[in-house]
Amino acid sequence: MDITFGQINNVLNDKGFGFIATDAGNVFFHKSACQAWEKLKHGMAVTFKLVDTARGKAAENVTIVEQAQVNQISKGFIWRESATPKRGQVEFKGSIRTHLFAAPRDAKAHLKQLAKDANCNAVLNATFHRKTVQAGFNYYTTYHYYSGDIALVTEDVSVLRRDAEQAERKYVSDVAVAKAAFEEVISERNTPQPHTTESNIGAISWIIAACVLLAIFL
Repeated sequence: MDITFGQINNVLNDKGFGFIATDAGNVFFHKSACQAWEKLKHGMAVTFKLVDTARGKAAENVTIVEQAQVNQISKGFIWRESATPKRGQVEFKGSIRTHLFAAPRDAKAHLKQLAKDANCNAVLNATFHRKTVQAGFNYYTTYHYYSGDIALVTEDVSVLRRDAEQAERKYVSDVAVAKAAFEEVISERNTPQPHTTESNIGAISWIIAACVLLAIFL
């Protein structure tokens, strides 16, 4: 049968078997199918033969292939209240804050969207704020916003050595594209606006209050 490539997904030393991640899903293998069982680690690239057994498909002749470490942009979206991600490294980051929102969830969603607009995959130092605004003569209302650092997080991964050069070129290109979008978003957010969200909210609130009072006395 053809040789198949995959990555070690899990190694259960105490039970003597593990699983290999492939495009078609996880494949079971027994420790007897790999001469280098003691060297196996999560993420290692391997080759194997897929065979039929009484219990279904399994991997035989599991062999560690020559690998190289390269950087790639971390998958998924990272939301952290601390300054550093759980894993990986920060390529670049910039401080930013949202507009004021009546609902906290809308403020959080806005910060996430700002990060995505900047081609960033993380928000670090995420901090929730409340701001009380006078909305009338004796009336105050509370709005919410988030501040934090939008960032691009990358991590080291193992790839086949034959694919390392192509993976490195892709990494450099992806980071350059993300950096350009990041700088544009940061520049736009840091440009002073003639009418800020806070002042607009205050002015609208006063107008509403005045209208209510007029309706009462007229």
